[in-house]
Amino acid sequence: MTTPTHHIRATLGFTRASVPIAVSRSKDISNGLTNNAGLFPGSANLVTALNAAILAVDTAQQAVTGTRARGTTQSRKLKLDALFTQLDGVVTFVQALCDANPETASQLIKAANLVEAGVPIHIKELLGLTSPTAGVVLAKANLKLLKAGRGKARNTTVNYRCSIDGGKTFQSQSINAAHATFSGLQSLSTAMVEVSITDSGGTTDWSNPVSIMVK
Repeated sequence: MTTPTHHIRATLGFTRASVPIAVSRSKDISNGLTNNAGLFPGSANLVTALNAAILAVDTAQQAVTGTRARGTTQSRKLKLDALFTQLDGVVTFVQALCDANPETASQLIKAANLVEAGVPIHIKELLGLTSPTAGVVLAKANLKLLKAGRGKARNTTVNYRCSIDGGKTFQSQSINAAHATFSGLQSLSTAMVEVSITDSGGTTDWSNPVSIMVK
């Protein structure tokens, strides 16, 4: 009787929900393929196309967060669609190598900075929340991800806003720090926090909200 083999599957490990994260992780994948070219013969054209798609999204993101001109959001969406088409091609390419070389599949996935399906991976969050004491929420932003695609923009201020009524009203703070404290919140309520930055290039859109139950 033959012993069943475990089919190792390569995945991206991220979605298009956050453009900065998608750009940052796409660059990681490009670097993985480039720095380990010996493991990925024939990947040069894939990397070239991927880098072009990354640059296009990066430029479109700067247009959205900088000029905010009409049509920039739709243009970014189209560029993001093209980027994920390229990323899907990379996953298919790496998966074919994994299927042909199952004994080194995990190594190949790791070298490409992809994620092995079913294997936990820690990806840095754009915004983290904790509630250490009653009525208090601490927010910590990942400035590197927030600044992704901002070029050389300087004089960064981090904007936070917190709501416990589903976004009807907010407590707001604009500070020169990656941490913010919201106090006086109703215990056992759900706090929703969003973050953006203001720099010499303008103000970014608010992030997707992150929620936590207040102690």
